[in-house]
Amino acid sequence: MSEEFMSKLQAFSESAAEWARTGLVWLIILAACFFVLVVLLSWTRDRLTFLFPKTSSLRDFPSPPPPKGEPLDRTLVIVAHGLGPWGQNHIRHIAKLAAKPGTTVWVLRYDLNIWTNQDHYWLSRDIAEKIQARWQEDGGETFDRIVLCGHSCGALLIRSAYLYAADERYRQMNPEHAPSETAFDWHKSVDRLVLLAGVNAGWNRNFNTILGVSPLGLAASLSRACKISRTAYDIERGTIFIERLRLAQLHHLQLVEASGGELSFPQVVQIVGTKDTLVDARTEMDLAVMGSRTNFLLVNDATHRSIVYVNPDPDASDLEAPGSAAASKAMITEAVYFALFDKLGEASRALPPAVHAEWHTPKWILQSLIEPQKKIIQDKRIQRAVVVLHGIRDDGHWAERFRLFIEERFRGHDIHYLNEAGPETGSTEDEDYVMVLSPSFGRFSIANFLLPGFNRREFPLRWFARTCVDIRAQYPHVEKIDFIGHSFGTFVFGNFLKRYRLPIPFGNVYLAGSVLPRNFPWDEVLSRPVGGNVRPVEALANATADGDVIVAFGPSSHQAATVAINAIPGISFTRVLGDAGVVGFDTKSVTYTTGDISEPMEIERIDSLSGGHGAFSETSEAILLASEFVCNGASADFEKIKATILEKQSTKHDGHHLSKLTRWVHSKSVLVLLLVFVLFVLIAGLVYVMTFVFLPIIPDPLLVAIPIAFFTYLLLDRF
Repeated sequence: MSEEFMSKLQAFSESAAEWARTGLVWLIILAACFFVLVVLLSWTRDRLTFLFPKTSSLRDFPSPPPPKGEPLDRTLVIVAHGLGPWGQNHIRHIAKLAAKPGTTVWVLRYDLNIWTNQDHYWLSRDIAEKIQARWQEDGGETFDRIVLCGHSCGALLIRSAYLYAADERYRQMNPEHAPSETAFDWHKSVDRLVLLAGVNAGWNRNFNTILGVSPLGLAASLSRACKISRTAYDIERGTIFIERLRLAQLHHLQLVEASGGELSFPQVVQIVGTKDTLVDARTEMDLAVMGSRTNFLLVNDATHRSIVYVNPDPDASDLEAPGSAAASKAMITEAVYFALFDKLGEASRALPPAVHAEWHTPKWILQSLIEPQKKIIQDKRIQRAVVVLHGIRDDGHWAERFRLFIEERFRGHDIHYLNEAGPETGSTEDEDYVMVLSPSFGRFSIANFLLPGFNRREFPLRWFARTCVDIRAQYPHVEKIDFIGHSFGTFVFGNFLKRYRLPIPFGNVYLAGSVLPRNFPWDEVLSRPVGGNVRPVEALANATADGDVIVAFGPSSHQAATVAINAIPGISFTRVLGDAGVVGFDTKSVTYTTGDISEPMEIERIDSLSGGHGAFSETSEAILLASEFVCNGASADFEKIKATILEKQSTKHDGHHLSKLTRWVHSKSVLVLLLVFVLFVLIAGLVYVMTFVFLPIIPDPLLVAIPIAFFTYLLLDRF
């Protein structure tokens, strides 16, 4: 190499080192500021509401009187805006469009900002109560029909307020708030729900990613750590509020169906733009939950914001300039006016070509809004559903083994197995079937769990909540869901029960290789009813394996480290991995109490499986044991299979249920973790020294440390 090239390389490395040092300084400053925010805001979260009060109000929007000689339009339109001042300012265009002569328009106003900590459930209750008070004040009999219209998260709120008024169980679904004592009757007059780019299923943080990282998702994780912006992250896909709302609507639709015409559910019209990057048009249909009276309008070139850019005078819309801003506004205006009033202006002209239903022609839209876009796929033959959930760094391919064994167990109990191809030859529609489901949340690495700010620590939990609601929607005759979980799947299941408290009862639950902590509060989680007086779990079993070194080391050391960190004042980690998969749970039995009735439930402990972390699915006896428990609980056959396995294991490991290696790793898990850390430091140091041997021109260790840190993250992401 020439001296000129080496000097340029030296200058470049020195410049890069200076940039690295500057970046590191700023990173330290930002980390310190972030730490201060976490500490300060941890006790000021509720105090932030003085800037944005938790309240709502109803305001009249003026509408012109009807022409002489024409009857008064007895329609009430209630409009709800989206986030922030922008949503409040632009919803007035929708209100003005709805304020045709003689129509009464109320505009909801509430302080909903992206940085606030508004509780959407509480706000829904407040909106429902405000509407009821105003309804009684103005005399509800003066209106023949009510149309509810909301944009973005306002569509969520207006739908939640309607269900809060209409469904008693939804009012009791949130244990943090006492049910309202108000008697609601305004919901009986609601004829239509118009959802403008409504985030019905919650917004998805994984859109618009950069190098696999979502800037919006990263901001949501940082705001969650700072205990601010609950308004935004509480309506992510799969969150507690979203899934409670979906479940409440599903329950209300079932009540309407069973009422024989005494109850009704309003027509739902969802309008979404083709350029909306926040709302996925196909996903937001959510037909299994939204109901068959849901209709869907897709507007070309409309975005999440522009869907409320309407011309207040629908007959003045300019349809002659395709592709122009005026034409786009005209398309949106026609679609919204049509959704509100079931007709297209006074001239009743055809929709422009860019406004269409995805599954039908514009001519069909003019004919009727009542015809559903498609039938909901429901299978009412299914009486039992079994969910088999895999763990971390796994795709659940072993679930097929359980499918075959569960099929065989159910054949002997007058219930049939339904495979993906449909019912067996010769079967009838009157027969009962069981569906074995093996859903997957995808490959989930250790880095995803340990480094929550970068991506998806909450994702499996939210995915599981959504999956459970989907099962209840698609199989309405399934009263309880049976469950088999392995490794991280047990963590997802336990924390779902603990945090979500949805009225979804489970039947027989079998946990294998559990990574829940041994002190998991089963007595608290299983003693409270769900969905009335239904116990959350009918029977629970926890299986351990004698050679499960994985649980003995990883989750066990994580549990010990978390206990030590939680001893520091002001720090509290609640989502902890643990070693219940090797030592069992501290809770041996749970007493379920409802009214004056107390029912004890023993937690079955199975210390008899031979093998490692996957022992529960490696032998036919182990699979048969789990299948029998899921099908029939702690039956006589289950005890017989358990005794047979235990007899084979009784002479191993000196009478202990764990092997010597597993016992040693479990007792020294923290020490083993420190040894692994020291080994990693030695390897990193060796790489650092070797770099200086072969590349002596590098002037700063940061040029080596930064790539090492990056590749360390990539390495963790593969495990």
